[in-house]
Amino acid sequence: MKLQMTRGCICDSLTVDGKPEIELSELEKRHCKNLIFSYLGLMDLNYLLQLVLENFGDYSATDKPCECCGDIIEKFELEV
Repeated sequence: MKLQMTRGCICDSLTVDGKPEIELSELEKRHCKNLIFSYLGLMDLNYLLQLVLENFGDYSATDKPCECCGDIIEKFELEV
């Protein structure tokens, strides 16, 4: 399965084996998801969780940065 994403100007596209993602059938989408999860494997659960939370989670952050290091504490939450 060949995945391709193109960005820029009016050339945005996301394809699976040359077929636009929006045109995939439900069966093709399910097959694609299964192959991606197989590719990632269990070792990449940390990466997958971060990706899902940052893109779909509810975001909150502290009002003021830490006095010691300057970081702002961020929180992402999602109930699935």
